[in-house]
Amino acid sequence: VLTLSLSVSQYTNAFAMTQLCGVLCAPWNGLIMDRHKRAQHNKKHAGGDREADLRSSVLSLSLTVLQCVLFSVSAALPLLPAQYFTFCLQVLNRSFLYGGNAAFIIIAFPACHFGKLYGLLMSLSAIVSVLQYPFFTL
Repeated sequence: VLTLSLSVSQYTNAFAMTQLCGVLCAPWNGLIMDRHKRAQHNKKHAGGDREADLRSSVLSLSLTVLQCVLFSVSAALPLLPAQYFTFCLQVLNRSFLYGGNAAFIIIAFPACHFGKLYGLLMSLSAIVSVLQYPFFTL
């Protein structure tokens, strides 16, 4: 029982420490979007800044989906040491998910609707999170 308690404490501490690294991961999504937007301008695509912003957000959202899939697969692995990788993916995924969604709302919709749309998005994600547990018991 003592070794199990130490193991749980070790993984809890590792999870807590990785959460602190979220500050370091937060700017990456914006950097990717800005760099992709600059590359779109260099190719001289038809359309203005708004279309270049939308194209860069597609890349960002695609990377976020890939990270979500990788996170889900790694969390399902029955190997306990593999959970360190899952912790890192969770931090990276969280920063891409929240930042990318907010950036997409700002780009795709008028700014006067940002608060309403972001609140709706967070509410829907909370409802899905709450309902996932009863669905697993079925």
